[in-house]
Amino acid sequence: MNTLLAIGIRNVNRNRRRSGLTVAGIAFAIWLVGVSAALQDGSYRLQRQTATDLMTGHVQLSHPEWPARPGVEQLISDVARLTQRIEGVPGIEAVFPRMQFFGMAAVAENSVAVQVLGLEFSREEGHTTLIRRISEGRTPTAVDEALIGAALARNLDAHVGDEVAILASDPSGAMAAMSVRISGLLQTGVADLDRLFVLVPYAAAADSLGMQDQAHLLVVRGGRPETSPDLAACIRSEVPQSILVRPWQAVMPEIEEAIELDRLGGYPFYGVILFLVTFSVANTFVMVVFERIREFGMLRSLGMQPLGIIGLLQIESMVLWLAGAVVGLLLLVISVSVMATVGIPLGERLEATLTQMYMPTRIYAAFSPRAFLIAPLVLLFTTQLAAFLPALRIRHIQPAHAMRMGA
Repeated sequence: MNTLLAIGIRNVNRNRRRSGLTVAGIAFAIWLVGVSAALQDGSYRLQRQTATDLMTGHVQLSHPEWPARPGVEQLISDVARLTQRIEGVPGIEAVFPRMQFFGMAAVAENSVAVQVLGLEFSREEGHTTLIRRISEGRTPTAVDEALIGAALARNLDAHVGDEVAILASDPSGAMAAMSVRISGLLQTGVADLDRLFVLVPYAAAADSLGMQDQAHLLVVRGGRPETSPDLAACIRSEVPQSILVRPWQAVMPEIEEAIELDRLGGYPFYGVILFLVTFSVANTFVMVVFERIREFGMLRSLGMQPLGIIGLLQIESMVLWLAGAVVGLLLLVISVSVMATVGIPLGERLEATLTQMYMPTRIYAAFSPRAFLIAPLVLLFTTQLAAFLPALRIRHIQPAHAMRMGA
């Protein structure tokens, strides 16, 4: 085996230009596919992070009927004890209780249907980007202050400092009312949120609905969005069975579906690149078999079996793949390291829009297994196959005839 390996390496060096082009093609394919996959995975990470940071969190706890019928009466009780138990789960960064219900907001003679979100601003400010997207004013500091969407303010003809009356139904069906003063305007870049949301202190929302130690949602923040399903499974074991525990993928399935669809859409591109490189390798070994027919005839006359010659060509193919993989992966590590640190700018116009929406203005690559494994493993198989198929001709070589052909 050592002898065949030495001969295989020597044969690769016999035509350095052709071998170099083959190695370069393999390295380029590994680099291109790897960089594309790393940028894809980086954009997916950004999408997940942006979606969960805005307001959803990584895991949500609610009444079992809340997803299908989010009514004001669908409540979780004993919130303080539940929060304490959940915070003891490894990997939990924070737990927030929330109130969420619909009502009517009025300023003078103007009234609009709104969705009221009761938050603990001091606890959520470092985790929920929604309450940091303030275009005017400041975060509420008093129990009678609120943030409202900028579009909603225009519809109500309201400004910072104005008083807003909110009417809603409490869990018993009776009328609930609260009066808050606008401390700031939200500009999220999402039209539906900007014209619908009123953010009030959790204590004010609970008091107006006559609730004590209750919430509509418990929102959990963990380490990374990707670990949310595992985190949800750990939380389920710590809370009563009557409480619904959902990772953010179940709360917003459309985001994961869009990511999966985009990921699948990238595979045809990868396939084309890898096919072209494989075709180039196959062409190389067709020429190798044709040019070395005399050599193979001599080896056959010396008693070497066809399978041994085919094995020699497979070793040569492996050497070419190994050289290309080493070069390609080295370039890939360098490129992804730079892109993961510095990022790729998206252009001035797009950056201005993203800045207004409080979103990152660069795309960052991500170190992911598929970025470093897809191309090398596929090419390992296809280059071996590309060398094997032309080599099958060796089985039919007649030593004397082959040596005359090469003479």
